[in-house]
Amino acid sequence: MQGTAFSALGRHREAVSAFEEAELHLEADAGGRNLLYGMLGTSYIELRDDGRAEKAFEELVRISPGSVYGRRMLQEIRSRRRGRD
Repeated sequence: MQGTAFSALGRHREAVSAFEEAELHLEADAGGRNLLYGMLGTSYIELRDDGRAEKAFEELVRISPGSVYGRRMLQEIRSRRRGRD
């Protein structure tokens, strides 16, 4: 996945673009959707876009309810938001 390479290089804007493009071409029941949403959310976190990160992790948890990573990231995002309120 091209987005993973961009992410590994710290090029998160390009990673987000690649992940979003990949999302458009995945079938609803395609394997790898959980990986895509996890990586997308992580790149948004790196870009300090908690709103979009939260949506990506919510989708990850929706399609993979047992995702510990997705739940933990949602908890961290929401905790930061409460700290700013």
